Amino acid sequence: MAAMDLEMKITPQFQQLAFSSLFLLLTAGYGYADTQLICENPRREYLVIYSPGFAALILNPDSDATEYQVLVDDNADASHVITASTPNAGPTVRLHLRPYVKMEFWSEGQVVQTDGCYTSR
Repeated sequence: MAAMDLEMKITPQFQQLAFSSLFLLLTAGYGYADTQLICENPRREYLVIYSPGFAALILNPDSDATEYQVLVDDNADASHVITASTPNAGPTVRLHLRPYVKMEFWSEGQVVQTDGCYTSR
């Protein structure tokens, strides 16, 4: 029987899901002070997970698991704002944790959408 060459192809969605699952498994038992928020836009609610020091915001880890790459984590006395980039050259995101909790989407220097958020636990 001739040897068969098997090429394993992993889709970006599978990689993203595997990475998110691994992150959640690794951090679940270590007491990370993660923040879980429910944010709302006109179409639906979505879950946002922020963990200090982690390189991405995780959205909807139990379903479509999207990651926004953290660019800046500005934790000042009066405010805490995380700036992140969305996949596929989409808008820039600013997640405000203090003094107000909200998610802003920026494109070409302007806010194009603001979603209200609240803590989920």
